[in-house]
Amino acid sequence: MMKANIISGLLLFSISIFLGPYIMRGLPSEEGQVKAQTELREAFGALAAARRDAENPPEDMASITARATQAHLNYDFAGFRRQNISFTHAHGNLQGMLNILVGLFLMRLAVPLRVKQIVSWGFIAGSWIMVGSLFIGNMLGIRSAMMAMAPGGIVLALSLVALTLIVIIKGFEDPPKTA
Repeated sequence: MMKANIISGLLLFSISIFLGPYIMRGLPSEEGQVKAQTELREAFGALAAARRDAENPPEDMASITARATQAHLNYDFAGFRRQNISFTHAHGNLQGMLNILVGLFLMRLAVPLRVKQIVSWGFIAGSWIMVGSLFIGNMLGIRSAMMAMAPGGIVLALSLVALTLIVIIKGFEDPPKTA
């Protein structure tokens, strides 16, 4: 079971290392940010013009408002991706190393195998959910994927608390004696 943590950690670490250049290439360019800013200005200009004409409001006021809202979301998300893209790479590396260390650590705990398996799967699931949501959200631009980051973090935090309690209560097995 602890072998699964080490394999998972190596996979996360490898994916993060090899996808790093792709992630950096996926950064919104200055041109893309200028385009988002221009779209935002135009949409809010149309909205302001429609609101100024209070006597004869346009019939498609709802679509003008929706366009302005969408432009604002696009502009904010372009900035969010630009600022947070490196977190994806860093979290992949961090979660990979964490799983490798947890796998090595679990081997020495003085608890039944079933308890080790639960903690092990908690670390694996939490890491993959967090890093996966970051990769999907930042690389593919799917905003809804970012919502999975919190549950992944909660699973990871609960696994860490469980591991801490196990170490405090049960401790470690004695290393084998050599002749």
